[in-house]
Amino acid sequence: MMKLIALLFVTFLGGMLYASSFPFSNGQFFLLGSTLGFLLLGLALNHSLKKREFLLSAASFNLGFGVLGFYWIAHTLKEFGGLSFPQNHLLAFFFNFLLAPQVYFFALAWYFAKKKSFSLGHHLAPLVFAFLYTLLENFTPQQFPAHLGHTLLELGKFGGLKLSVFFGAGLYSFLIAWIALELARLFSYRRFNLSLVLVLIIFSLDFSYSTGLNKGQHQDLNIRFVQPNIGNFLKINSESGGKDSIREVYDTYYSLSTVESQKKLDLIVWPETAWPTLQNSEIMEKEKTLQPFMKNLLTKTETDLFFGGYDQVPNTFGYFENEYNAAFYLKKNLTFAGVYHKMQLIPFGETLPFGPLNAKLSELIRNVSFFAKGKNYTLFEMDNGHNFISAICYEILFSDFIREYLNAQKKDVHFLINLTNDSWYGETSEPWQHLFLARWRAVEFNLPIIRSTNTGISTIIQANGEFKQYLTTGNTGILDTTLIVTERKPTLFQVYGILPLIGLVIICFLLHFILNKMSEIVFVTKPVKKLIPDNDDF
Repeated sequence: MMKLIALLFVTFLGGMLYASSFPFSNGQFFLLGSTLGFLLLGLALNHSLKKREFLLSAASFNLGFGVLGFYWIAHTLKEFGGLSFPQNHLLAFFFNFLLAPQVYFFALAWYFAKKKSFSLGHHLAPLVFAFLYTLLENFTPQQFPAHLGHTLLELGKFGGLKLSVFFGAGLYSFLIAWIALELARLFSYRRFNLSLVLVLIIFSLDFSYSTGLNKGQHQDLNIRFVQPNIGNFLKINSESGGKDSIREVYDTYYSLSTVESQKKLDLIVWPETAWPTLQNSEIMEKEKTLQPFMKNLLTKTETDLFFGGYDQVPNTFGYFENEYNAAFYLKKNLTFAGVYHKMQLIPFGETLPFGPLNAKLSELIRNVSFFAKGKNYTLFEMDNGHNFISAICYEILFSDFIREYLNAQKKDVHFLINLTNDSWYGETSEPWQHLFLARWRAVEFNLPIIRSTNTGISTIIQANGEFKQYLTTGNTGILDTTLIVTERKPTLFQVYGILPLIGLVIICFLLHFILNKMSEIVFVTKPVKKLIPDNDDF
């Protein structure tokens, strides 16, 4: 029992350290937290013997990750799901155990490997388990994918992350896991692999390599962000048909959008579900007509408008999947120029994960929106020759989805617009975490991102992942800024996904064998005192 308590304490602390590498509500974070946290997880699994110890260690790691990193879930369940205390906190508590499901598979794999006498003491173990964890991160379904490699985002400020266009964030997950597990092996067995020097070589290449990207001709686009900071009560009431609320929302967007600009604007952007009343893109396309409000706005601003709203699903009736969460593009010449329907729906928020049972459940559960799932990877084309795509809310977090979207296009894509509404999370760390992870898509795909939100944080993310001007959380206003658009070609990661990383890992395995043969194991002494004693020690 004492050993189990020690395991749970160490892994819970490891999960909290992992969470500390993602931004808090003030945008600050601890860069080395993920490495130290994964090190503690490795130590705990290395000292586990029974299957329950492995699984409970993984559960405790998830709990620590959730308690510090995802404390805002309870607040969201209250605001979005209508659950009051203590139901929201109880549900959030249990949800914490599912935040990083790949950790359970990792722990089970370690358990079965240990049964076959392949423990962390083996010289290959750190490299094998690091690669395994990277694969599990990539292929295990997750609702909020916050991976090991994501925590190194700020290396871009110092000239790093250049290899991400080849290998994606997975490269950095692999490197962190490799370092952490080598340290765990050193602490447990006083054994060290000389091949760890390969990590230093990769990092050196990462900082010294010149990608040669973004050196072609460029053009400036003047963008206006409208951040209305509309509260949840007003938003819900306007979407439910409250006339006064609808008028207030209309007036807010109109007054902010029509503020005089010092430069000629090319595009005005509103956030996710900005327009409260139901649209019908099929009629807009067929009849070539817009609502009077939109005509007045476009005439007044003489600027294209891109905004989030709700679109009618043709020939549907009732409550179930009769609307899309959508993004609309209107041009200043008063024409409808396309719509994108959200394809990656949030389980328990925008749909349920129960397939054919969802229709029946929709009659009982009214707090879920039950949106229809979009089918088309829409490309939006501006009159100045620039093309862009859109991702709504959490879609921006899924690297494979953005890859598929980009690869489905037959024309060049110059930037991406991410519309979101983080009002459900209040003044918590979620808006900063959401922005933090969204920046990785810019880095991996060499793709500028226009990020428009209802309550913040609205900004332009440059292709290197950096952002400067922004509207922070809780602020109402506009931001007029410039997007520098350059010629862009698909990155290697966009074209081939995880395959280049697999190739790199194979090379690391080959070099590891060579170095291991040349110099056996560097440090071999008697084991140090165990961090987590076995049962026989008590």
